[in-house]
Amino acid sequence: MEAEPLMPITVGIILALACGLAWVAADGLRKQLASRFDALELAVCLHWLQLPFLALLLTAAMLLPSGEWSEPFTFNLKPGYWLPALPTIVCNALANAMFVRALQLSDLSLSVPYLSLTPVMAMITGFFVVGEIPNTLGIIGVMTIGVGALVLNPGKNDGGRFRPIHTLLNERGSLVMLGVGALWSIAVAFDKAAVALSSPLTHAGILAITGGIILEGLRRRTPSNEFMNRFRGGMGAVTITTGAITLAMFTQLLAYKFIEVAYVEAIKRSIGLVGSVMVGWLIFKEANIAQRMTGVCVMAVGVCLILFAAT
Repeated sequence: MEAEPLMPITVGIILALACGLAWVAADGLRKQLASRFDALELAVCLHWLQLPFLALLLTAAMLLPSGEWSEPFTFNLKPGYWLPALPTIVCNALANAMFVRALQLSDLSLSVPYLSLTPVMAMITGFFVVGEIPNTLGIIGVMTIGVGALVLNPGKNDGGRFRPIHTLLNERGSLVMLGVGALWSIAVAFDKAAVALSSPLTHAGILAITGGIILEGLRRRTPSNEFMNRFRGGMGAVTITTGAITLAMFTQLLAYKFIEVAYVEAIKRSIGLVGSVMVGWLIFKEANIAQRMTGVCVMAVGVCLILFAAT
């Protein structure tokens, strides 16, 4: 039996690493912007500004020679798309606004790592939506993530190490980020069906447009006369942040062409967990770095076990 070529695997791993680093950069940039914008304002900006970047990807795919590599970046919309797309449109729009709010409430290294619980919740939603049942390796991954969460956020009072739930309720940003993870765990099951009836670029563009419309409607319920002034003052930073998000999406989609999705997600999430703690420590001077890094590393192992269990 002929061995699988190493070059595509190497390219896939490099792209997945680049994807993870881009998401770390995007999260750090969003954390900085969160102190200057209302959560809804920033979420609206990040949605609308994705469109020029996505349009550039579409234009590049049209200008370059067509082939199998270009299929994820073409416009394609098949009948039946909107049925699975509607739930993920709503979930992603609300999750993006809540993500920014969580960064406003808590340290980056205490909030973002709780997104590692998304695969845990996705097991539950996956069972109800598409009938997926976790195997033994996945269950071990769930338990590992639970241990990591205990180490990450042990509490500030005496005996707090054994009171993670009480601590989580007191850490509002972590609690909000759990809500983000829950919404994304619902969205992911419908994303699979929606992308099968479109293309990654088409689905990403529709999520950006519809999410921007939904969040703009919510933002206008609490109008701010200073919104445009804040946007003009921070337009450069918002644009760079959106560029980082688009780069992360682009490299993520490309990596899927070379290695399994589970490997891409495992690498991306693990780098994101460790990176969020390092960025929090280096940029935002967050404390308790050793303990948080220990907890994040344990949670990253759990995420890898869950995602590899799917292969």
